[in-house]
Amino acid sequence: MSKSIKLALTAVIGGILLAMWWNHYGNAWSGLKSVEPLWLIWALVLLLASLAFQWIRTSLLVGNGDWKPIAAPVVLSHGVNVLAPSLLGDLLEIVALNRILNRPSRAILTRLVFRFLTTLSALGMLAGVAVGALYPNVGFGVIAAAALMPFLADQSTGWWSKYIAIPRTAPIEPMDPLGVATTAHHTLLSLVQHAFSAASVFLLGASINEAVSPATAAGMLSLADLATYLPVPLAGVGIHHWSVSSVAELMGAVPTGLVLINHAILVLVGGVCAITGWWLIPDKSLLTRQNG
Repeated sequence: MSKSIKLALTAVIGGILLAMWWNHYGNAWSGLKSVEPLWLIWALVLLLASLAFQWIRTSLLVGNGDWKPIAAPVVLSHGVNVLAPSLLGDLLEIVALNRILNRPSRAILTRLVFRFLTTLSALGMLAGVAVGALYPNVGFGVIAAAALMPFLADQSTGWWSKYIAIPRTAPIEPMDPLGVATTAHHTLLSLVQHAFSAASVFLLGASINEAVSPATAAGMLSLADLATYLPVPLAGVGIHHWSVSSVAELMGAVPTGLVLINHAILVLVGGVCAITGWWLIPDKSLLTRQNG
């Protein structure tokens, strides 16, 4: 079956599922009657910009700044992590990057662990913003601890990298730290990436006349993203819905429409990323063979 036919069939199936979702949930709110198209477009632009920052971060960490070969694994990983058991996409990303870049899998995993820690740092800082809206002192403490974490992790790379192990791969020497300046750079990139995602949630609410405060949007985004790292199938779907609802309620807002439409966009973008990433990888055996 050709790529075009597969893509067409996938699009049809996705359209049917989206129509079923809308038939079930569409009448639960009246937001579409007063959608602001410009805000909706900007929300989608910021969401895509956030994904682009993930691509940039990965290329700088493992691809020596060569962006093009990194695109397919990053996009595929994002889509799979939304739709499949959490972190499965990261496993596929490591295998693909190992074959594309011809670098040891354990070295790639070490740098992706650092990327993950900078992600946790950014989400922690956004959570601190949300907490700070209710409890300023606690919020400041959360932000400070989250900001410090990547630097501690980087300076201890030589210690923890020697414990990085992948079955049937060759061991490597403990890796050197990236350094304070590089760590600060990657932490800032991660913060900007996830701030864009939080801003997307904020603008999405504004576009359907269910605006929440920036602090609430930051809290919704941070907890939802943290929850998707739990080892639960479809974490990005079910737990995401629970997370954003819980944070909104805690912050004194219950934006039913925002939760529903944000949930739908998450699944839609995840599906598109999974399809696109798979499409862009020229040799699918990249995901089944591994060396180093």
